[in-house]
Amino acid sequence: TQVISRLSGGKPSLHIPYPDSKLTHILKQSLGGNARTAIICTVTPADLSETELTLKFATSVKRVRTDQ
Repeated sequence: TQVISRLSGGKPSLHIPYPDSKLTHILKQSLGGNARTAIICTVTPADLSETELTLKFATSVKRVRTDQ
């Protein structure tokens, strides 16, 4: 989530910590540059706290801009 936070921050960051997570390290080219990436977030009424966290994550991902 640090990578998503930095990418959605609205201002360019000097360092995006892609290697800090295996997933973001693998997805580095899909999350940066002029890539178009789709992310699907699933929620459930059975776990409201996880659903809330998922929706917050989805909101931050929506703000990511890589074409700067």
